[in-house]
Amino acid sequence: MKSLDLPKILSNTLLFVAAVMLAACSTKAPAPAGPSGKLQAHVWQCSDGSTINTRNLSSPAGIALRTGAETRTLPQVRAASGVRYQDAAMQFWTKGDSATLERQAGATVDCREVRSLSLLEDARVRGITFRGVGNEPGWRLEIGPAHRVMFEDGYGSMRIVFQSLPPLPETTSGVTIHENTSGIHRLKVTLRREICADSMSDETFPYSVDVEIDGARRRGCGTSLR
Repeated sequence: MKSLDLPKILSNTLLFVAAVMLAACSTKAPAPAGPSGKLQAHVWQCSDGSTINTRNLSSPAGIALRTGAETRTLPQVRAASGVRYQDAAMQFWTKGDSATLERQAGATVDCREVRSLSLLEDARVRGITFRGVGNEPGWRLEIGPAHRVMFEDGYGSMRIVFQSLPPLPETTSGVTIHENTSGIHRLKVTLRREICADSMSDETFPYSVDVEIDGARRRGCGTSLR
């Protein structure tokens, strides 16, 4: 009878356990929306009926501003208050959730940020392909880039990241499942393509989201950003 190589078996077992544990990590700090903790993109609704999308730029500091079919790059310039971006033909000046757009030959237009759309645009810029949210307690789910899955619970008090958790083969039309049943955390995310209403804002979403995390269950709504 061939003898067992116990040291080798033990070594392989320890390597397997370490790999499983690295598949998911947990931290108490909430994930920042962008590199500096601020949104990288914003959506503004203006008094003339137009919608403006802005995306932060660095080196040099500025924004890419899109309105209608026009996109311009505006460098950041000195401002007494707020943040001002300006070139020879256009100025965009933000102060918190309000802003003004002024063209060289035209009236000043007042704008206000649409926070719900800014959150989606920021996620899209960061490569997120699906975003889900829920209440009581507040939680957030992000899928992407690729098969990365992030779940944040308790208004950011707990955060779990699976660096690669691809969806299971689809068995029911309109239903997508991401599931991990081993390692530190057990997670199952079920996305259903059906109209879902937020329990607090009454905003409607194209997907319902069920999350089971370490035995606890969360329900909410979501949007595909593909």
